[in-house]
Amino acid sequence: MDELVLAAYDVAVGLAGWRQLAATVAAALDCKNLLIFLFDERSGALDLLAQIGLRDPDRVEAYLAIAQKMAVRWGDAARPAGPRPSRRLALGASSVKTVRWNSLQEAVADGYLAGMEVAGAGDPPWLCIGVDIADPMEADGIQDKIERVLPHLCRAAEISRCLRAATERSSFSDALCDRLPFGVVRFDRGAAVIYSNAEAERISRLRDGFMIVSRGVRAASSADDAALQGAIREAMVASKIPFTRWLTLKRGKARSYRVLVTTISDVHRGEGNIGFCALFITDPERPATIGAEIIADALGLTAAEAKVVARLAGGTSLPEIAADLKVSINTVRTLLARAMGKTGTNSQVALVRLVLTSFSPVG
Repeated sequence: MDELVLAAYDVAVGLAGWRQLAATVAAALDCKNLLIFLFDERSGALDLLAQIGLRDPDRVEAYLAIAQKMAVRWGDAARPAGPRPSRRLALGASSVKTVRWNSLQEAVADGYLAGMEVAGAGDPPWLCIGVDIADPMEADGIQDKIERVLPHLCRAAEISRCLRAATERSSFSDALCDRLPFGVVRFDRGAAVIYSNAEAERISRLRDGFMIVSRGVRAASSADDAALQGAIREAMVASKIPFTRWLTLKRGKARSYRVLVTTISDVHRGEGNIGFCALFITDPERPATIGAEIIADALGLTAAEAKVVARLAGGTSLPEIAADLKVSINTVRTLLARAMGKTGTNSQVALVRLVLTSFSPVG
């Protein structure tokens, strides 16, 4: 049984496949024909994970068909009132032999099919195991073994499902970040870079004013680098969130980068946490901004206010914004003041931070 538990958790963390686990289960049950599959009670969808033996496709289809037919008979009659605990259910075509709340065991002609609900939010699937029984005298012993094996298989399926969902969410966030018009860099507690999006990588490859290195980030000039490292260190130990610091990093001949060093609260750590440190960098030589219409809709701004805010978040100075929009500098300041009032921010830094973190999955 210990070997089976280890094999189940190897599957859960991706060190082994379900085929290997099925072979271990077959050995533990001393059977030659076995299949393991996930069954969605709500939709009736089946996902065959592994099979050992069972070369007859009709036999495999028979097990799957039993699971689908039993979905119709899984009414609320066998469930207690109130919140549902974890359910266990054996599926079959014949009558129920023994009945308890957490275990409905049925014998199938020349086989046994059992399922247990995988823990999780929403509508979790059932993990089912079907076993051919050559000798009817061994049926009770095999059913007892399955009862002990099934929780470990379910736990493996649950962990694997959670890890896969987390990976998919992370991949989706990375894909979104790579489409942002500004660089995003996230640090761990030791100031090492644990994530950088496509724009940050592009800027780093230029090696002109800003670089991502093995132990963090660096600025080209010693003065700029000292300011950058100091801001990151302060963000790491900041007792108040959000911490924000604007920096300008000089380049060779091109216009300087605008860099925002800030902390973002980690919602999974509860109140009072110091969050994590992130850096947003904009390149004025590549004037790409978040769409003003998107900002207007998201923050409740007018079109004119959103145009100013979008350019400011893109690293454009107030005089440049005025020239670009063909308005006076006073008009730009008035529009900014209105935008800050509507968003509850009290400075240009806070306003830009709000925009950058609102439209970045890192925030």
